[in-house]
Amino acid sequence: MDRRIESLERLANLRAAGHISESEYQTEKRRVLGAEARPDLPRPHADLEKRLRPALGPILALFLIVVTSGAVAYYLLRDVKPQQPNSLPQTPAQKVLPVVQPAVNVKVPELCRGSSCRVLEARGWAGVEAGMSVSRAQKASGLTLLNDHHYDEVEGDCRRYIVKSGPSDLSMLVEGGIITSIEAWGGAFQTPRGVKIGDRESKVRASYSNLRQEPDIYGEPSDKKLFYDTEGGKFGVKFSINNGKVSGITVGGSSRGYVEGCL
Repeated sequence: MDRRIESLERLANLRAAGHISESEYQTEKRRVLGAEARPDLPRPHADLEKRLRPALGPILALFLIVVTSGAVAYYLLRDVKPQQPNSLPQTPAQKVLPVVQPAVNVKVPELCRGSSCRVLEARGWAGVEAGMSVSRAQKASGLTLLNDHHYDEVEGDCRRYIVKSGPSDLSMLVEGGIITSIEAWGGAFQTPRGVKIGDRESKVRASYSNLRQEPDIYGEPSDKKLFYDTEGGKFGVKFSINNGKVSGITVGGSSRGYVEGCL
């Protein structure tokens, strides 16, 4: 009560001094008198607050869970880059296995076939191989092989075959119906290592190692035969060297070392 009286006296002094008007005095007076009575007034929502108080704990806990989950999701997803439009999600295998890029400008060597072939290999030419019968060689190559009767007057079963409608500077030595070697002496014939007829002897030696040498009994002292053997000497290549250049290439079996005909 002392506090209310002091407030009223202070208001009266302010009004008497002209600091507040009569209406302001009355308003503040009602406020002071009302403030003293308010604590004794009944609270209309007291019962509702009492009933809701036990539920405040769970509600507050649920609120904290929602806020925490949102924060975690934000930090997990903030660095995830969005997918480009029209892009498909990667499968687990795509995520684990590296993508293998296809090789660029890699040429797969093709087998040299047909009468236009100009590559002489250690075993033969255009699908015709030393050790094949004439009939088998024709089936393997698709070529027609003909006896040119060059050795008809020679004793024994030694024959020379050519390719029908084929290169005129290539022939095959046939013994007992079996092709034993193939010889080329002109044109653009070459080996798989690029040594061709007309190349210098130095290119042969640079392209092939472990060459064995034999003299050319029908040539000049500097002429020679250079042999490159494969498969333990069963097959190989012979380079005829005349005047320092390759004048002929013979491939196949043991008959590639013959000096003339089947001798």
